[in-house]
Parts: sequence; C-alpha cells; structure tokens
Amino acid sequence: MADTDFFDGWIGKVVDFPSGGPWTLTELLRETAYQAEAVDYYKRSEISGGRGTFVCMNTNNETRIMQVYMQLPFQGSECAPAEVRGQQASPNPECLSSSEINDFTTLTENGCRSTPNILRIRYDLQDAAGHIPGGYIVFMLLNWLPGIRLSEQFFWKLPDGQRWQVRNAFKAAWLDCVASGICPGIPDPEHLLWDEATNTIYITEFEESYPADETSVWRDIEWIAWCMAKPPKYYRWAGNRTVHPDMSDWVL
Repeated sequence: MADTDFFDGWIGKVVDFPSGGPWTLTELLRETAYQAEAVDYYKRSEISGGRGTFVCMNTNNETRIMQVYMQLPFQGSECAPAEVRGQQASPNPECLSSSEINDFTTLTENGCRSTPNILRIRYDLQDAAGHIPGGYIVFMLLNWLPGIRLSEQFFWKLPDGQRWQVRNAFKAAWLDCVASGICPGIPDPEHLLWDEATNTIYITEFEESYPADETSVWRDIEWIAWCMAKPPKYYRWAGNRTVHPDMSDWVL
C-alpha cells in the first residue's frame, strides 16, 4: 500500500445510509492505495483499490469515522478517458479491501472493545465522475475512538514507565482482537491509537490480518515486530515461537 491523493476534493462530501445520515466528511486522516501494474491487470485481471479514512459529522454535530474503499485504475491508466477506465470496473472489492471489511465485520459481531466497530455499511458503484465508473465503492461508518496515533518516533520519546504502559495496553488489545476472531496482520505502530487517560490501545487497521486459531498465541516478540522493543543486532526474532524469550539484552 502507498500514500496517494485519490481522495483529493472529498472534504465536504455527504454520505447517506438507508438507516441513517447524512454524514459530512470533514477531515482526511489517512489514505492508502494499491495499484496493480498493467501486466498484472491484463494477464490476471488484478484490480486495484484504495482506502480513505475520514472524520465525519452529522447534523447533530456527532463525530464518527468514515472508511471509504473504492476501486482505482491500474498504474499508468489514471488519465485515460472515463469510458476506458470504466472497462476495468469490478462490483466487488479487491482482496485487501474485502479482507479488511470482513475483519471489521467479525470484530464488530464478536464485540471487540479494542477496535472501531461498524455502525453502518453501504456497498455501491462509482458514478461517471469516479476513478473507475461502475467500479465498487464501499462506505463504512465506524465509531470514533479517543487517543493519539502512535509512531515509532513518538513511542521512543516516552519515558520508560510510559513505554511499558503502552506495551501492556497493546498486548491487551492484541489479545482482545484474537479472542474476537482476528489476529492483527501488518505490524505498524501507526495502526494504533493510544488513549493516555485510560491507558487503552485501539487497533484501527487490519491489512493482511487473518482469522485467529489455536496458534494465535501472544509472544513477547510482538513488541519487536510493532517497534516497541529493539533486539540486539543479528537477533533472529522472526519465527521465534518462544512465548517469553529472554529480554535482558533488548532495548526497552
């Protein structure tokens, strides 16, 4: 996934749901996209997609999060005429988007408290002005969660005691997701919100996550994977199945 600008001009757009709305997009928080190469589209019909995460408000000034998934053109076809781009149209989200939507659905249905929950969802097709006319677009309304978005730089500027608070809060969130059926995938601290007031971590993105099973056991090397611990040089932590390895030479 890469940062893009496919959601330029979306601030101020209004989104309705059959059972609630309207919701006005007020701020773009994050944007990611996957664009297939032309050869992959023509040889394997691989479609491309993007996701925009927005703050939105309704007429009662209630704040929520709007996640928008939509089909995008493959690399190099962005400036083709609309009728040409429309030939790529798929009514179904590409695998990364559909997987994340399914993960949020599972977590919501199982009552996970460490992730945003789906409040409304709407599947639709892009209109003639869309990036892919006739291609999929999905609007997912999520509850707003408090906290600041973590980063590796921010984490390592915290005092030692607070770093341990964040680690333990993250472990609790990870276990909550697993208990709710989903094992978090790509380990990126920027996928985490930290509410300092309650010392709660929320996991907000689930790219390449997968269903939890009996092998989904917490291991302390998760802190290394999520940039909350630094092992010594040449430390082979990937694939380490030890639940509580010796951390005496880790930077914590």
